[in-house]
Amino acid sequence: MEYKILIVEDDPLIADSLEVIVEDANYRCCGKAESITEALNLISDTQPDLLLLDINLEGKNEGIELAEIVRKREKIPLVFITAYSDEKTVDRASKTNPLGYLIKPFREAEVRVALKLAFAAIEREQSDMENLMDADGTVYVKDRNGYLRVNIPEIMFIQANDVYSHVITNNIRCMISKPLKQVEEIVRSYGFMRVHKSYVVNKKAIKQIKDQHLILGEHAIPIGRVYREELMQQLRLL
Repeated sequence: MEYKILIVEDDPLIADSLEVIVEDANYRCCGKAESITEALNLISDTQPDLLLLDINLEGKNEGIELAEIVRKREKIPLVFITAYSDEKTVDRASKTNPLGYLIKPFREAEVRVALKLAFAAIEREQSDMENLMDADGTVYVKDRNGYLRVNIPEIMFIQANDVYSHVITNNIRCMISKPLKQVEEIVRSYGFMRVHKSYVVNKKAIKQIKDQHLILGEHAIPIGRVYREELMQQLRLL
């Protein structure tokens, strides 16, 4: 799996340097942003696996503000970049649960180590989540009466709802307390793929492609612009 990294840094020289290091370390830089607004747009479009995030954007601690937003909405892991190591800044930053810190000026080896440790932590979490799944491809999701058994191949699609996800089958609609990105990692090997920033679909459940939507049963799922090309490559179009 090729991990995607979004660099959020308002110094173009540092951002370019980080991009080179990221690519040389066999990761993919999926974008560079200099502000909160630009970063949120790129997060929505590219769905990165990790953020390299400068704490001090535009002369303020806006990097921490962005981290707080991401923690609530997307739960994307991050590594902070900072020239500041004062206790107050580090204390506020630590509440967003970063996977590491890079102190400026940094060396290439330090960046590589930080990335390696971050992705090792991500992979451990993904492994723990996969262990919740039975060998026959079933998961147990919590509902008002306890835990409900759901067969993954029977899921038609999964829809994001803030930090939760709605799981929809022909007979069941339930909500689980995990963001869409984490659920996507669990079901991907069963033929699911992201087709929109808010939707992951079971390719076998697609009945029709109509205009800019996928038809799954009675549901019309929008196709996101950045996902359309990959979707068409994976579907067998005659």
